[in-house]
Amino acid sequence: MKRLRFASLLLLFSLVLVSQGLAYSWTYNTTFNFYLRGFSDTSQDPPTPINWPLTFTLTNISGLSLPDPPAGTYEWFLDSAEFFLFILNTGDEINGTLDNPIFLGIWQAPLAGEGSFHLGNFYVPEFNLSYMGYSLTLGGYTVQNATFYWTFIKEISGNLVIPPQPGDPIIRAIFRFSADNLADTINKDLTYLDNLLGGANGFIVGSGEASFKVSAVPEPATLLLVGAGLLLVGVIRRSLP
Repeated sequence: MKRLRFASLLLLFSLVLVSQGLAYSWTYNTTFNFYLRGFSDTSQDPPTPINWPLTFTLTNISGLSLPDPPAGTYEWFLDSAEFFLFILNTGDEINGTLDNPIFLGIWQAPLAGEGSFHLGNFYVPEFNLSYMGYSLTLGGYTVQNATFYWTFIKEISGNLVIPPQPGDPIIRAIFRFSADNLADTINKDLTYLDNLLGGANGFIVGSGEASFKVSAVPEPATLLLVGAGLLLVGVIRRSLP
């Protein structure tokens, strides 16, 4: 009975330690070139937002790698971000910050260099952009039935495209994003920005810098596995003479 009580207390203590101590995080300081398209119908004057999938391509990336937590299931968050963008279309510069964490979804580790994830409904909090003395407020809406697709590239050698393994650097990334109401949410914001500062041509191209933090919090099942491992170690040690 005493051993059972000891084991129960040890498991509980282990889970508390794991839940508080095994939240993994990565901080990145990156530079890149970017190309964004698929958000507006340029046959209209002025262009209007559409519900097509949004494609965002990053090239010549430096300072980015594929996160590498231990195997398990995690809740992923974008904790904070600061960015500076140079818009090649017009020569304009914009910068912005994200102060409130965004829940990115529940993903399993190790992460894959290519795949898709159904995000469902998620809320994009309001954030501010500074442009030529103007303060623009974007976001503040719920994106519905969203799916996120990604392709990360570690190296390109001729016709050979090599995906990264966890911990490897990423030199190119292609993101596609679809949802039921893009025309009323993200694509609406992007069309507004493109009509205002991007030349109203349906794409935004340029270069940028970003500093951001990503975190992964273990799901209960992962916590239980790790906690049970700690429990087993404790029981074995207690049983040894």
